[in-house]
Amino acid sequence: MSKNILEIISRHKNDPLALLNATGGFYECVKNNEGERLNRMVAYKGTYKDKDGKEMKYIGDVYHNISKTEETPLILRHFARKISRKINLRLKGVINAPNLFFVGPQEGGAVLASMIAMNFPNAKYACIERKATGEDFEMVFKYHKVPAGSFVIITKNVLNNFYTTKKIIKKLMSEYSSVVGVACVLNRSMNPKNEKVFSFNNADIPIISLVHKPYKEFKQDDPEVAGEVKKGRVEFDPEINWDRLQISHQLASSMNR
Repeated sequence: MSKNILEIISRHKNDPLALLNATGGFYECVKNNEGERLNRMVAYKGTYKDKDGKEMKYIGDVYHNISKTEETPLILRHFARKISRKINLRLKGVINAPNLFFVGPQEGGAVLASMIAMNFPNAKYACIERKATGEDFEMVFKYHKVPAGSFVIITKNVLNNFYTTKKIIKKLMSEYSSVVGVACVLNRSMNPKNEKVFSFNNADIPIISLVHKPYKEFKQDDPEVAGEVKKGRVEFDPEINWDRLQISHQLASSMNR
């Protein structure tokens, strides 16, 4: 990155998505004037079951790779501080509790959770991980422990269809902890009810996000995108193959001028 990172943060300090874009963490499938896609779609972490019961990933045109900020701790710290200020406003009743935990999944929230926890003197941090169970998975604590009776704020980079979030909540509830909030950089849920709260077991859990910006996602057999899937024009590991995606975007953009 040629420009000073502090200058970039200062320029985009009130626009998290612009900051992410300026630091190489944004991808969008290029379309021509007729709406035809010129490069790959991307798969999301959210899943659904197809008609045969097989777990499939949702796909779409836009991807915010917030894990890229983990390469630049100053940006991640900037996000963590802004989220912390919002938590202070929304969750005044629990932020000083002696048993407050920030829990983040190993992929997509753990590092952010630890940085947010640093802004609350009494807070602790725990990483939760996926454990495969056949074609599905469950969430487990491998190295950390959240004691019974704790107040927990789940932290993720991006909220989408809440599939993983539900599993984390179930795990915490099974160990007698209370989930008092879900924090993230980007809430891209298409459900308007999930802009401020997430309903689970008849309880509304507050959502604290820097940005709420829904993006359309598709099942892979949706007629609008099934052709792209059939042609193999979907990147199913966008974060692993991020550099390749960026190059394909540049090439498609140059062809579309």
